Amino acid sequence: MFNRGKIGLLLTMVFMVGTVFAVGTPAGEEIKNQATANYIDAAGDAQTTNSNQVITVVKQVYGVSMSPDGTTAAPGQAQEVTPGATVYYPYTLTNTGNGVDSFDLTTTIDTDDTSGITAPVYYFDSNGDGVVQAGEPIITTIDDLAADTSVKFIMAYQIPVDASVNDSVIATPISTSTNDNAQVDDENYHETTVVQDAVLVVSKSVDVSEISPGGSLVYTITATNTGTQDASNVVITDTAPTGTTLSSSATIPAGNNAVNAGVVTGTFATVVPGQVVKLIMTVTVDAGTLPGPINNAATIDYDKNDASSVTLTTNETSTDVQASYAVALGPKDDPDSSNATNPSYSSSGYTVTPSSADDEQVVADVNAGDSVGFINSVVNNGTDEDVFNITLDKSALNLAAGSTVLLTRLDGTPLTDNNGDGIVDSGPLAKDEEFDFIVKVTVAQTQADDSDGASTEHSVVVTATSASNAAQTDSTTNTITDITGAGVAFGNNTGLVDNDGVVDGSSAVDVAADPESTAVFPMDVVNNGGSDDSFNLSGTVDFTDTDGGTVTVAVVYYPASADTNNDGVLSDAEIAAATPVANTGTIPAGEEITVFAVVDVPENVIPQTSTVTQTVTSPLSGATGSFNLDTVTVNAVNALTFTPDRNGTVTSPGTVIYQHVLTNNGNVTVTDIDLTEAASGATTGWTYLYSYDGATYYAATNFPAPATPIAPAATQTIFVQVNAPAAVVQGATNVLEVTADLTFSAGAGTAALTVTDTTTVVSGDIIIEKEWSIDGGTSWYKGDATDATTPPEVAPGEQITYRMTVTNIGTAAVNSIELYDSIPVYTNFVIASQSGGDTITCSSNGGVSYAACPTGSGTSTTITTIKFDITTLAAGAFEQLEFVVVVE
Repeated sequence: MFNRGKIGLLLTMVFMVGTVFAVGTPAGEEIKNQATANYIDAAGDAQTTNSNQVITVVKQVYGVSMSPDGTTAAPGQAQEVTPGATVYYPYTLTNTGNGVDSFDLTTTIDTDDTSGITAPVYYFDSNGDGVVQAGEPIITTIDDLAADTSVKFIMAYQIPVDASVNDSVIATPISTSTNDNAQVDDENYHETTVVQDAVLVVSKSVDVSEISPGGSLVYTITATNTGTQDASNVVITDTAPTGTTLSSSATIPAGNNAVNAGVVTGTFATVVPGQVVKLIMTVTVDAGTLPGPINNAATIDYDKNDASSVTLTTNETSTDVQASYAVALGPKDDPDSSNATNPSYSSSGYTVTPSSADDEQVVADVNAGDSVGFINSVVNNGTDEDVFNITLDKSALNLAAGSTVLLTRLDGTPLTDNNGDGIVDSGPLAKDEEFDFIVKVTVAQTQADDSDGASTEHSVVVTATSASNAAQTDSTTNTITDITGAGVAFGNNTGLVDNDGVVDGSSAVDVAADPESTAVFPMDVVNNGGSDDSFNLSGTVDFTDTDGGTVTVAVVYYPASADTNNDGVLSDAEIAAATPVANTGTIPAGEEITVFAVVDVPENVIPQTSTVTQTVTSPLSGATGSFNLDTVTVNAVNALTFTPDRNGTVTSPGTVIYQHVLTNNGNVTVTDIDLTEAASGATTGWTYLYSYDGATYYAATNFPAPATPIAPAATQTIFVQVNAPAAVVQGATNVLEVTADLTFSAGAGTAALTVTDTTTVVSGDIIIEKEWSIDGGTSWYKGDATDATTPPEVAPGEQITYRMTVTNIGTAAVNSIELYDSIPVYTNFVIASQSGGDTITCSSNGGVSYAACPTGSGTSTTITTIKFDITTLAAGAFEQLEFVVVVE
């Protein structure tokens, strides 16, 4: 009696019911890559240089999947109904693309006669039980569904009251991506057959949609006889799903039940028309169950009046097991700090000794000007993939200006920010996966001598923080015990005037002070020379007043004796009773005195953070020391970041450009940016320029306000161009501290943020230009705002070709070039795709060892690093090296 026809409908609400696997890397992710090369210059010295960093953005692709599947010949669902009944079919729609998408839902009824069949209606199935409950709305479209998430809905329509026995309806919903109408799922047919007999309508529900290991799930299976005859020998069967344990006996009102090895059975001799029977089962989610959906469906068997048997399967419930996150960070090969006897290892000629008891690695003595690399290990102790941000606390490092701390991979390439939050990280780590990296500490040539064994250790604390749960952190310490050097030591006294010969020369102390008050800094001066000496004391602090002018305040110094109660600070009464000093007086060789640096904060200064610039200078020997890390904060803290610190190499003469990001994490708009620069190390003849767009550059004194004020949650890129003059000796290091002084709207004051760019002069031998292509090399890009045209986005499954052009810009040949490049996060190495160089090898352990690259075709998920060797490169010559990756 039914005619063929089509009815088009839309669906409007979403319900996340579980996690599936989408097509690949999430849309919008940035794939970052930077190469590093070691080589021997014309003088026979070992040199290192880095390429520029390239960035590729992942393109959005679309996909949809709907279940259960079914064809007209083999429907995926089937029901028997009596004439005039309404049928309900549950479906699940999943966004299998890699970004947010919306979906249209239309309907096809593939039946000869559709007369009398009501237009299908779709309901939002809020609890996923396959039954339309009170309050569950009719819906018309699926909007803004995140990748890897699903919605459950119910398709309903009424059979005609005059339908005949054995009449049938075959129908399916059709889901179509609104952004890509080629993404369609159109085979989800079901069949409804008209009978005059017992008809059981079944459903299953679960009490929660999300749960943690150890929690309980309560399943309810319901069967209702909507037919005209009794159903006999009704048996409901359910099984505790994988990852759970049956925690109680089943509850079956007015029925009989049996429990056996996690299987629950409920038996009912007769279920009359209109009667409802249920089975309730409780399970406990096992400890250690991995994140993801727990899916479960039950079966119901019964006999009809015509003596035939029917087996039904309920809708499938889904409960997401939530991930747990944990991290451990420790010395080399011991992230959990559990190895009682960790073996020592060698780094740059120094012996590094790990200690699990102290969660620390120690180098006994390092010479000024040398570097030592501490290998740190981080492991994912959670139950799901995670990324771990790596941060440094250098407050106890106590190294002179010009010293650096860098984070690199084992192959020497810099750590990158893989998840785009402004902090370098491990990249994604699977459960139990370990990642090793190097904390490279380089001591400045000007570092004062503290090799007597009694000085403060030089420690950098490294912290790994879960990007999924910031409360999950772990830290480990990397320490240099002593440094052999020369000079005068001047810095903070953090031991409350203990006169122990130790100065805190690298940690910054910030004192918050109101206008018309004083900020007091206990300071240490140590004579590291070989004879008695004295030192003049001087210091200044620049404040900005309410009119925008600069008020320069001189630091006033007082002797340790002014602290009459020996509490390590000076009260207003002690300052009033004491006499200021301008010189330390005679300090015996190797000994220390403590003075108090006092800053009088003026009345009319606005909220700000001002640097206390201090110097000690011997009038006899000329020995000098400065300390410019301490600050006075007046009345305000602004939530901004200016990241990251950068490092690179440059020829002499030559230019290098660094890119930084100013992020406004506060709630006040930044209206103006003034840049100031402070350089140390090699500075003579060096110049610096600054830009917002990488095209138009300004001197710091002429740096304009941003064209668009930086609103809360917005960012602003700032490029720093460092220009090295001619005739600078190779190995010289220029350390540029760029301070962004920020002005806020609504009279909210200012803030000052600083980044450090460390530039090392190489012998003018090689430069590395890195580019990428997705069209096989027709078009090349860098993705760093210097491209002439906007780079394309790359879709999961597409290949990226990386090209490194190594050019000898010197006047003599260079030898033994070793170029290292890491396979970027979110990609896999394409086998046999590499070219260029005299020898090419691959590493599967992060650069610890190298062997021949795999051959054949396809991709490798184990290759982590690729190495190109060039035996010699003549003056003016260049060589191009390439390899290919595929986006996951």
